[in-house]
Amino acid sequence: MRRIILVFIVLFGALTGSAQKTQLGTEIWIEPGYSKENITKWCKISADAGFKDIRIFMMWTHVEPQLDKWDFEVYDWMFEACEKYHLKLQVTLNPNQPAWHYGKEYWGSIHSHGIFSDPKMKEAAAKYIKMVVERYKNSPALDYWWLMNEPYPTDGENPIKLAGFRIEMKIKYQDIRALNKSWNSDFNSFDDIKNVKEIYSAEWAAAAPYYDWMNYSNHFLTDFQHWVRDEVYRYDTRHPFTTNPGAYLSLYHRQEASAWMPFLDAFGLSIHPIWHFDMFTNEQYDMGVAATCELGRSVAGPKPFWVAELSGGNSIFYFCPSANEIAKWTWTGIAEGAQKIIYWLLNARTSGNESGEWAMLDFQNEPTERLKVAADIAGCLTRDSVFFNKARPLESNITILLNRESSLTYARKKQGEAHIEAAMGCYQALAEKGISAKMEQAQDFRWAKSSGKAVILPSMITIPDVLVDSIKTFLRHGNKLIVLGPTGYFNEKEDCRFLNFPFKDEFGSEPKEIRSIENRFQISSTDGKYTFEVSKNLGIIRNHTATPICKSDNNITGIWNKNGNSEVVWIPSNVDLGAWKFDNNALSKFLTDELVNYSKPQPFEFLRKTKHVVMQTLFDGNAYLTVINNGLDATNAVRLVNKLNKKGTVLFCTDKTRIEILPDREITLSPRECLVILWK
Repeated sequence: MRRIILVFIVLFGALTGSAQKTQLGTEIWIEPGYSKENITKWCKISADAGFKDIRIFMMWTHVEPQLDKWDFEVYDWMFEACEKYHLKLQVTLNPNQPAWHYGKEYWGSIHSHGIFSDPKMKEAAAKYIKMVVERYKNSPALDYWWLMNEPYPTDGENPIKLAGFRIEMKIKYQDIRALNKSWNSDFNSFDDIKNVKEIYSAEWAAAAPYYDWMNYSNHFLTDFQHWVRDEVYRYDTRHPFTTNPGAYLSLYHRQEASAWMPFLDAFGLSIHPIWHFDMFTNEQYDMGVAATCELGRSVAGPKPFWVAELSGGNSIFYFCPSANEIAKWTWTGIAEGAQKIIYWLLNARTSGNESGEWAMLDFQNEPTERLKVAADIAGCLTRDSVFFNKARPLESNITILLNRESSLTYARKKQGEAHIEAAMGCYQALAEKGISAKMEQAQDFRWAKSSGKAVILPSMITIPDVLVDSIKTFLRHGNKLIVLGPTGYFNEKEDCRFLNFPFKDEFGSEPKEIRSIENRFQISSTDGKYTFEVSKNLGIIRNHTATPICKSDNNITGIWNKNGNSEVVWIPSNVDLGAWKFDNNALSKFLTDELVNYSKPQPFEFLRKTKHVVMQTLFDGNAYLTVINNGLDATNAVRLVNKLNKKGTVLFCTDKTRIEILPDREITLSPRECLVILWK
């Protein structure tokens, strides 16, 4: 039996991440005026719920209410209470948002996502960091320093950004004449560069200033966080660092998180479905949480991955997650390898923006059903700690790739989130068949070290020059590539690659034409098995040596090509976006068939495609755990294919009437059910 398990691991791929028990925690909102009694009570409630972590904001405007007058009283109470109840503190620094008395620019906001504009403010920010770190670095409650909250690069122009941008442009272009030619501008020197947005927003503007400014805005955010980390490290070399970008699935291209990892010790994401999941319906929220975690875990690499903020309560004007939703999202995070899941938040703010919202306590400071279900999950993690201490997500041999260049291009062309929507079209098509796929950024993917892998490129409209050779190397190593939509239409300068296609040999064909037809139409496979829904773009191929697999009005619209041990499937029409927007049955069947050899090692999948049901799997070297979530607010039915003939036991379920899982039987899922099964 041990030999079978070892063989299975080799076939399926390496386990990912470092082994560590998943811990739950919560944000406790504190500010001047809150009582020591309440702070202590909230910490006790958290400890009683089985939470291990408490996150707080160390608000600059609160701790320095007047210039050089410091007040840490409420924070001292929090550290004292956490020490009393053996809770670990996650301290979010706020050096990007100076206190009000530093200038009118800082009036009003108490915790901004932006960064101050005056270079002279670095000295004041450094002082704030020193005061905070020196005060609390020796507390046994302190766990991690968070560099800032939900870092996001603003695109506005200000003195501190312009200074760095001018330096970076000089490094890139060397001569101002080279920049002027690329930008269609006439600056006398790099020191004269300004009004960049006006330039890249001009009619028929050159592409270069847009990409230069966006990329630098991303770099600026990276540099600032690195500076904060270095400032903290001057006073505290013992405690680790993290940060928590928000809406990462939509905004990954504006948060160059891979470049942050050298100075981070863990990587966390804020996941608030009601705020971050505009592209999803409520029925798809579970899938959105899973895909976001996949993308985040790929960035973290061998370092810990966290769900650093997870909606815990009500947003009065929009949506309140039920206890079932809390269970589904929490278990999804666990199954995706999150080592900490921290709810936003325990107690509601009493005033200001979001007052009375998001809390897991009611207005009488009593636990809601949402808090009770989180406590139940914390209890499961403790009772089955032997499994959870070792368990990690199984790594799929199938990867859906994103790249920030494509998302930037679609944004410049005012096409919204077409790239990520296309990726989600593929992700959902596989997930509803119970087939796991990774989500990763193209620059992070190990092209040259992959063997026996399949990669999907969904409407990756921009393929930068550096990626061309990587893709060719990947194919030379005998892997499989599925290419959909107008992938590779541009390079990073918006030169049209289809006029001189670099993959003619690998694809055995080249693009002939892209036609914008209509919002919704269909193309069919030559064997009649698949009729794909297409959104807007019809891609026509000029074939050389490949095998046609799709046609439309006698035009070849899809090919399959074998070149040595490699395999390429290419459909340059928007079948990925069509699946996302209209109907994904054909794409689901097609991808399932094309990837059967790559999904075969997965121990569980669905017998048939089941709408709005998704599954994640953990493995500890012997036993498996599956998390099955029903996104529908109605009963749903799914039948598992149990490839290893394991016996399943219900570990957790939101349906309290469920007793056991019978082999080879259809599972009827109650509305919004979360079903967690341990297989031995």
